[in-house]
Amino acid sequence: KQIVEADPGNPDALAGLGRCMLARNKAKDAKALVESLDDETKKTPAVASLIAALELAAEGVGAAKALRRLVKAADKKPSLLGASEIVEIIASEQAIAPLVDVLKDESDVWLKYVLLAKQEAARVVKLLADANRANVAAIVARGAIPALVMLIDAVNQDDPKEAGVTALHAICNNSRQYRNMVVNSPRGIKVLMQLVARTATNASDEASSRLLYAI
Repeated sequence: KQIVEADPGNPDALAGLGRCMLARNKAKDAKALVESLDDETKKTPAVASLIAALELAAEGVGAAKALRRLVKAADKKPSLLGASEIVEIIASEQAIAPLVDVLKDESDVWLKYVLLAKQEAARVVKLLADANRANVAAIVARGAIPALVMLIDAVNQDDPKEAGVTALHAICNNSRQYRNMVVNSPRGIKVLMQLVARTATNASDEASSRLLYAI
């Protein structure tokens, strides 16, 4: 903020302030900041990146949560939504592609909205993989395995890490091909060694234990 006050026209400083607002879960303030800028400033790379981050905050989290609710509704109350209709919706490329793209997003994972979006997306991937193995091929083809490995490696919080681990287990279960993809993915060995260490110090970490046993 002090940098912005010293140089109020600096787009890098403005974008940095906006990202700080997002990190503090103040998306409305960040949006107001962007809306106060002139068109030329909005076109600069730093501010354009902030605008893209705001769009993900508004759409990515909501889309992941909405899809998760859809899957849960179909599981608990199948009479409300026909099974064939649900499979058509959630297993279509139109549903899976944007879901995995949330996992693959390269925005700073420490930003709360990014982490929440990835956590929710991982949980939906797990539900889809458990519901129908036919979904897994589309999920993997979109690039979910390396994205989940990166998520597990990048965060220390238990909830998003467990979401990534359980999703990866659902994908790899009963598939040697997908297990090999985990091992051979960037950071794959590193992540598996981290999980070994976690289970050694935390015997109640069942999610990590199941994934390691499967692989």
